[in-house]
Amino acid sequence: MKSKFDQVVRAALDVWSSGAPDQKVSATADVLRYVKLADLPGLNLHVLDMQEESPDRFRIENLIERTDQLREGCRFLGDYPDPIFIRDNVAPVYATARDSRHPIVDTVEAKANSRYFIYDRLILPEKKTSERSSWAIGFTLPRLVLPLPVETPKLTARETEVLDLILLGHTAREIAERLELSQRTVEHRILDLRTKYGAKNVTHLTALAVSTRLRGKTEGQ
Repeated sequence: MKSKFDQVVRAALDVWSSGAPDQKVSATADVLRYVKLADLPGLNLHVLDMQEESPDRFRIENLIERTDQLREGCRFLGDYPDPIFIRDNVAPVYATARDSRHPIVDTVEAKANSRYFIYDRLILPEKKTSERSSWAIGFTLPRLVLPLPVETPKLTARETEVLDLILLGHTAREIAERLELSQRTVEHRILDLRTKYGAKNVTHLTALAVSTRLRGKTEGQ
């Protein structure tokens, strides 16, 4: 079964394929053909001016921003608050689309600005037959956005056991029974975990722990 983003991709690629190459049309004018497709909750639609040689000087303009992309008002990729994220996940991909003149569909898993992201992406470069594309239209749709702790906490073996059971959905009472501890002891371990992760509550702790483990998995690849 295709996802809603897959349906957007298919429709957008149909629109892109139907256009004639080497037309002297601006990105601002061309993107109007795609606006009606960008109706999914959380979907972002933007245009990148790629006329500069360096991807750091690619200029970004958000037309639809339903999910905060944490740009902090920056207008060029090189000014983005998290340059490592741009260097590893954004700039080279748009440069490839510019040089190849072919659409790119992918899924990004990365951390940026103290958050862990998984999002789907579609890049539609200016349609040309020979020279580089001078601009591109981008769709992004987040699948998952989780906060990250400032640094990965160091846990004791017992804290790890408790955290594993929290992530499985067990209550403090259930964890106490499984580990043969008092409920008060488990509650103290949970409080210690919240302190180490900087979590406001158990729900926040769960989100931070999941994102930390996902980040570790991604960085270990």
